[in-house]
Amino acid sequence: MSLDSGSTDSTVGRQPRVVRGGWGFLTIATLSRAYLVLMLALGACATLPMLTGLTGSIVQSGSMEPLISTGDVVLSEPMEADTPPPLGRVVSFPAPAGSATAGTMLHRVIGANEDGSLITAGDANQSVDSSPLNRGDIISQAQLLIPWIGLPAFWLTTTAITPLVLWLILTAAAVVVVALDGAANPRPRRPRGRHFRPSRQGRGPRVAPAELAAVGVVATLIAVTLVAAPPTEVTAAFSASTTMAGSSWETAGPATQLAFTTAPSGSTGGVAWARQPVVAIQNAEGETTSSTATVALTLTNPAGATLACAANPVAAVSGRASFAGCRIDRAGTYTLTARSGALPAALSATFTITTGPASKLVFTAQPGSTSVDTAFAVQPILAIQDAGGNTVSSTAAVTLGLTSAAGAGLTCTANPRAAVAGTATFAGCKITKPGSYSLTATSAGLTAAVSGSVAISAGPAARLVFTTSPSGSTGGRAFGTQPVVAVRDAGGNAVATTMPVTLAITTAAGATLACSANPATGTGTVAFAGCSIGRAGTYTLTASSGTLTAAVSASFTIAVGPATKLGFTSALSTTRYNTTFDTQPAVAIQDAGGNTVASTAAVTLKLTTAAGATLYCTANPKAAASGVATYSGCRIDKAGSYTLTATSGVLTPAVSGSYTVTPGPAAKLAFSVNPGGSTGGVAFSGQPTVVVRDAGGNIATGTTPVTLSLTTANGATLTCTTNPVSPLSGAAAFAGCAVDRAGSYTLRAVSGNLTAATSASFTVATGPAARLVFVSSPGSTTSATTFGNTPAVTVQDAGGNAVTATGQATLALTNAAGATLACATNPAPSYFGWGFIFSGCSIDKAGTYTLTATAGTLTTVSPAFTVTPGAASKLVFIAAGSGGSVNQVWGTQPSVAIQDASGNVVASSASVTVRLTTPAGATLTCTSNPRAAVSGVATFAGCRVNRAGNYTLTATSGTLAAGVSPGFTIAP
Repeated sequence: MSLDSGSTDSTVGRQPRVVRGGWGFLTIATLSRAYLVLMLALGACATLPMLTGLTGSIVQSGSMEPLISTGDVVLSEPMEADTPPPLGRVVSFPAPAGSATAGTMLHRVIGANEDGSLITAGDANQSVDSSPLNRGDIISQAQLLIPWIGLPAFWLTTTAITPLVLWLILTAAAVVVVALDGAANPRPRRPRGRHFRPSRQGRGPRVAPAELAAVGVVATLIAVTLVAAPPTEVTAAFSASTTMAGSSWETAGPATQLAFTTAPSGSTGGVAWARQPVVAIQNAEGETTSSTATVALTLTNPAGATLACAANPVAAVSGRASFAGCRIDRAGTYTLTARSGALPAALSATFTITTGPASKLVFTAQPGSTSVDTAFAVQPILAIQDAGGNTVSSTAAVTLGLTSAAGAGLTCTANPRAAVAGTATFAGCKITKPGSYSLTATSAGLTAAVSGSVAISAGPAARLVFTTSPSGSTGGRAFGTQPVVAVRDAGGNAVATTMPVTLAITTAAGATLACSANPATGTGTVAFAGCSIGRAGTYTLTASSGTLTAAVSASFTIAVGPATKLGFTSALSTTRYNTTFDTQPAVAIQDAGGNTVASTAAVTLKLTTAAGATLYCTANPKAAASGVATYSGCRIDKAGSYTLTATSGVLTPAVSGSYTVTPGPAAKLAFSVNPGGSTGGVAFSGQPTVVVRDAGGNIATGTTPVTLSLTTANGATLTCTTNPVSPLSGAAAFAGCAVDRAGSYTLRAVSGNLTAATSASFTVATGPAARLVFVSSPGSTTSATTFGNTPAVTVQDAGGNAVTATGQATLALTNAAGATLACATNPAPSYFGWGFIFSGCSIDKAGTYTLTATAGTLTTVSPAFTVTPGAASKLVFIAAGSGGSVNQVWGTQPSVAIQDASGNVVASSASVTVRLTTPAGATLTCTSNPRAAVSGVATFAGCRVNRAGNYTLTATSGTLAAGVSPGFTIAP
């Protein structure tokens, strides 16, 4: 058709496709379009279902191959809490704690354990996951699988650069090819009406909008896939291995029962069965599950038999527990019971254990302990048994022997002993020596048996023996060989006993045996130590212990040794001072045992502790004669108790017993302790002690009391707790002695006709303030009248010495009883340090009182004094009329007291008249009115008023001030 423009011709209708580059480019363009369409379809499948609530995960490992591969997108649906476990389905769940890789697992549920947990495994794994899965840990259940679309994301997260770059190049190349092909073959437009668009001449190739839109959609869907289905780690980290060959997991129901798939075969006692048991954990349909629970075997009816296996219980593998090495010791017919958790027990088929061939000996009766050469309390019995401990009927001979004889012998009534029905019973067996033994039983071809320990004790202790006799020595020196004594029974066997053993010289002849310990103990053997004899001679020792037969040692000799010490051989004596001893000292030169050694060495005597005394002898030092130095003319000049010490060169000195030197008769007194200074009235710091002495100044015995006094008193007084004091052991110790007046003094001590003693001078000073003293006390006075004697107190120390007064003092009634003390000055200040003067003092109420003066912590009480009432001055109603009805006598009658100005009742008999203060026409009538007072009180009676009203009474008596009663009422 020609167009009006005439500029261009165009043919209406489909134009033939131009093939650029030939059929090769056309093939590439077609494959590129197919690739992009496939990517578009996969991306849409991966993203569009997410709008319905599914979640996506990109598979990260090959544990679920060949069905689910790395880079696939799995779309999952969350599971409701009450949904049953999805056995056989693929689920996602968190990787268990301690996994090699954290994140999410995507495995198949293939079974359930008895506790409700689930068993999972990867399809490509040869074993189940090592950790069971709790139902609550399942995140979601897989619903859709979109292959490959997640590979770019997987490569990106795993930094697999090479495949990612190749995919990007491939995709970009496909887009470029499709774009070029679209530009070369534009799609023609159909004309609308009569109009058409002329061709664009002079412009470049145009890419079809459909191709560009497809490329954009692919890119968008891939990006959405990366966002909506992010790469999640889904691994087989807990499987033993991962293989691409795949595993055919048969999903069975939960375990409900046990079953013996292999029953045990019979055997002989103690020998492992030829066919070992296998127990399967099955579901309700009898299918073996994949449980790994443990299965335990027991004998259904043990009857004393024991089941032993290499391992029991055994953990099931793929639902099967295979046992090994199982055997039973006792012959019999048995069944096995298999148990696993809460599953019902399973019972095996019956099998028989028979008695096997003889293989060993066993003691069925152990020999009992006893003493030497005495038959065992329990005689041994041996059984011939098979490997399981079943007695085998045999008549073989059994021989008994000591496992370790150690010189002992075993004898029996018959040995060897022929077994009867497999049992060899021995009799009369005994051992010849004490000790601990075991017996060994043997029989040809059989394993020997060894008994338990048999204790063979010695017989009862009967006698002692010296296993080592002492050797000779010198006096006092330990024997070169010390004695050893053993306890034996009647047969001479050592007896383990702790009985004490005592050694003694068989014939002492004045000698003494000394040992470190005697008696001494041991366990059957007693070894003595440090034994020696002092006196020279020939001796034997005797060992004894209770009723045991004593033992006597071999003879040995003790010789005189070298001189080592001195010893006093003379007796002690008592004498008066400066008088020659009645018995003069003699000193021997001795060896270590006290034997006298012939020597002429010089020996010197001295007082061990002189204490001012002196020892005098005719000759000192003194040469010994035949080893003995004998002294003469020895005396001590002071009374006391003394010991003498003798010395001679390097010899050990000797100290004598005590010599008593007595004093002469009492002759005089002396102060051994002089009084110490003090303050007035306070005990001396050092209390005096007076001793009785003889003419030589030794303390003598005296019984006459000693009296102390002040040598010059000057008005002072000496006081002591006790004075006089009787001497005790020649000394009179005084206590609590004090002098009241300050001054310088000495004490004089006298006792009968003994020469008196005067102490050293000491000073008594004025002490601290210790008390208050009333130097002026109030005399008797009248109430409210100033005391005639003004009270005054002074301050003194404990001895009554005046102490300067400071501060102030207060005065108070010791017991006021309602009275009041009034003074012009109270508290009173110190009066020039002399004391305290209280002026203008009076007491308002009559009575007997004492005053208490206080200054700081000091206090004192005055002598008692009396305060009498003053002159009568007023009347006071002490009881008012109670009132009542007209002309009725009142229940309480008026009583009026005659008082002084201070309210004290004055003893008076004056007449008192009462009247109505305001009569108002009424009349008061009393039994007696006026009324004479008795001891100052007028008590009325029979009083009444004849007219009703309110009234008071007025009491009058001469010039005394009238008194008015409280008001009262007269009723009509």
